Amino acid sequence: MLQQDDLLMQKIELTLDMQNKKVLAELAKVREEVSLLREEVVALKKARPAAAPSPATQPASQPPTEKTPSDATDKPIDRNGVAPSEVSIEKMFYFGNKR
Repeated sequence: MLQQDDLLMQKIELTLDMQNKKVLAELAKVREEVSLLREEVVALKKARPAAAPSPATQPASQPPTEKTPSDATDKPIDRNGVAPSEVSIEKMFYFGNKR
């Protein structure tokens, strides 16, 4: 009985050790991925000011123009340049599975 308990304890310890090694390997992989993502974000931040003009460089002396209703539906209203006529209401208020 004592020998069987020892074998059971060794089996449990071995199983726990294997699980610990597996978790540590996955954690190391996640850390590596996070490190790569950080490097990519830094590179994107460095490239961003050169690619996108800042609002200070754009002329601010343009007088406001009066908009007609047809202009309001066709002109972009967001920072991505998407016109309201191109936005689907179903996409904005879809509550189903997003697969």
